[in-house]
Order: sequence, then structure tokens, then C-alpha cells
Amino acid sequence: MFTRKTTLVLSLIEGLVLWLTSLVSIAVANNVLAPQGPEVSWELSLGRSLAFAVIGVTSLYFADLYDMVTLRRPAAFPERLPYTLALALCLLAALYYLLPALRLNAHVLLPCAGAGVVFLLAVRIMLGRVVRRREPERVLVLGDETLASRLADAVAVKGRGEYVVVGVLPLARDAEGINQQLHQAMHATQPDRVVVATADRRAPLPLQQLLQGRLSGIAVEDFVPFYERLAGKIALDALSPGSVVFGAGFGEARLYTAFSRAVGLMAALVGLVLLAPFLALIALAIRLTSPGPVFFIHQRVGRHGKPYGLIKLRTMQIADGPRSEWANDNNDRITPLGRLLRRFRIDELPQLINVLKGDMNLVGPRPHPVSNYLLFMERIPHYAFRSVVRPGITGWAQVRYGYANNLEQEIEKMRFDLFYIRNVSIWLDLRVLFETVHIVLRGHEGAIVVDQPIRGQRYGTLS
Repeated sequence: MFTRKTTLVLSLIEGLVLWLTSLVSIAVANNVLAPQGPEVSWELSLGRSLAFAVIGVTSLYFADLYDMVTLRRPAAFPERLPYTLALALCLLAALYYLLPALRLNAHVLLPCAGAGVVFLLAVRIMLGRVVRRREPERVLVLGDETLASRLADAVAVKGRGEYVVVGVLPLARDAEGINQQLHQAMHATQPDRVVVATADRRAPLPLQQLLQGRLSGIAVEDFVPFYERLAGKIALDALSPGSVVFGAGFGEARLYTAFSRAVGLMAALVGLVLLAPFLALIALAIRLTSPGPVFFIHQRVGRHGKPYGLIKLRTMQIADGPRSEWANDNNDRITPLGRLLRRFRIDELPQLINVLKGDMNLVGPRPHPVSNYLLFMERIPHYAFRSVVRPGITGWAQVRYGYANNLEQEIEKMRFDLFYIRNVSIWLDLRVLFETVHIVLRGHEGAIVVDQPIRGQRYGTLS
């Protein structure tokens, strides 16, 4: 089982790897590019390489690559590498601006960074082999059987062999009795972590025994954050109104809002300019292959519940009469070209115009049809928080769950949307964008979204 001491040792090892890598790169550059003598003194070379190593380890830390849970995931390092490199570049730029003497030339920095990534990847691969030889973390669940069952399912599906549920202990009516039962259960199961899973906050908890467990090195955690971290979504029925009102998250920091808006504007402008010839060809193909307009505008719910017109390429035949908005009821209307556009998400590209107008961000919860708004407000817990952030062209729920085609699926998808809203950050947006590119390049099929909303209905296609 990983401890904080393990992560400290790993950071020191990786810092040493980066330091030696940069030192060797400087020495090679001096011998090749300046054979008559060293370009800089060895004292300055040591300082530059040390600064490079410190920036590298700092970037890995802020990318959560020294988190004890992240360390058990073999895919965590390559997933977070782009963010780590971007952060390291920003930190190096700031350092070199403040202390120009520590600046590494481009002919040193680029091979140094490349070699550093290769060596760090080798360290992480060896670490992964060590981790796989270790036993998974033993989890004892204390509380409701329903929540405990859901947690066990999440561990089996999402745990990746990192956790194993060794026992479930229901809460007793009196604190003294549950203290004794928990003491016996902990002695029998030898857990590494105790997860308290109860929806009734008034139930007596074995605080004395839990405290003793923590003092002996056993991690104690509430069900909600553990499940959220494990499954990447929020347990709506275990989320109390108080935790929503007083808890962290569920809002955008000003710096994040300004940054995401600036990036969205720049990406939309560049994207529309570069894609203009391609979109013109697609528009011509739509007009030649099926009657009707090239675009359709669908009324969707935006930030703070304000409606706006979402712009998409038309991919369906015009409806000959009132129809349901559910996707499965409209498969016969989709055109051959439209199916291709939907498969590679090309029909979503005009939404860059919505980003320019400020209706949307690149990343955020997918906007729902206005016709569904009242129904979802009534039937989905905490649905109002979905409008705290701008909707997005892609989102966490899209890459983790896909499209929803009924109310039950939409409630499940809401768990992922709330996870995103609660943990919104630049890093999470970058992760969603990279996963979206992966999905688009592979051409994954998704549910079909109906082009025209049918007036008078309170339900519809959920995208």
C-alpha cells in the first residue's frame, strides 16, 4: 500500500532523473556546439539543471501525479502528460523571465525535455509493475447495505484492482454497540480503509473506534468523496442539500472563467477560419443530397437557465408531421450523409459560432432542449446546478457516458455532469478535450439527436 513516504521517495527519484538528464544534455550541447570550451561554467550548469528538475517535479505534483490514488493507475501518467508539459512550459517561462541566467537554450531544452519524458515513463512503468505485485487496498464499508452494494459494484467496475471490499458492517442503533462491532470487524478483516456509507446523518457513528483506526494508520473516508473519486460521478441520492449548499465546488472561479472564455474565443475564431472551406463543401453536399436548409437551430437551455439557439448541421429529413423527440423514434429520418456527419461529430462544428456569441464554452455540460427543462427540474435532483456553468460542445458526461435517450439515463448522466461542475478546472477541461479527440478520431457511434423539437411536449431527445 502506498504511503506519503513512498510518494516523497518517488518525487526525489524523478527529480534526480530530471536533474541528471538536463545535466547530461548541457554537457553534450557544450561539447558539440562549443568544442573550444564550455559555453557556461559548471556552477551555472548545475544551477540551470537543478531549476529544470524542480520545475519538472513541481509540474508533476500539480498534475496530481504524486497522488496515492493516481499512482495506482498505469494510464494516469500519459493521460496527464500534456497538462504537465504545458504547466512546466509556463513555469519555465516565468522563471526565465525573472532569472534569465537560469535559462536553457532551445537546443538544450528540447532534447532535455524529450529524454526526461522517456526516463520518467520508464520509472512509472517499473513502478506499475511493483504496484501490480502488491495486494489491493482492503476496504471495509460501514453503513447502509444499499450504499455499500453500490460501492462494491463501483469497486468491481472502476477499481482497476486497486481496491477490494473485505466486509460490510451495518450500523447499530447505539454507539457503544457499533464501536464493539467495528473493533471486531477491523480485527477480523484487517482493512486499509474504512468507508462510512450512510444516508442518515443522524445515525450514531463509532467515532471512538474510527479515531483509533486512524491513529493506527487506517484511512477513514466518507462514502461521497470516495465514490466520486472512484467512479468519476456523484451519488445523487447520497448528496444531502447541506453538502450542496455549504460544500466546496459547484461554481466557477473567476480566473478559470476568464481563461476558459479566452481560450474558447481563440479556438472558435481559428477553427471557423480554418474549417470554412470544409464546411462550405459539407453545406453543398447537404443541399444536394436532401431537401431543406443546411443548418437547423434548436432552442436549448444555457447558463442561468436562459434559452438560446444552438446551431447544427442538418442531418435528418424534414419531419412530415408531429413526432416524438426521442432519438429511437426518428432513426428513419436520418440521411446517409447525416449518419456520417454524426459518427464523426462533424454536425457539431457550427456550434463554434455559439462559442463566439458567448452561449457556450468548448467544455461543459451538453445543453438540454428547452422542452425538457421543467420536467428535469422536477425529476432530477439538484438539476438547477447544471446551469451554473456555460454548456459545452463536449463535456465530462459525454466522454464518460455518451448520449442519454430516456429520463433514467439522463439522471445517470447528471451524476457525471455534477462531478464536472463540482470539480471544474483547466486540467479537467483539457482531459475532456483530449478524450473527445480520441472518440472523434475513432468514429464512435452515438445516440441520434432529433433536429426539430416538437412543440407542446415536455420530453425529448437527450444529448
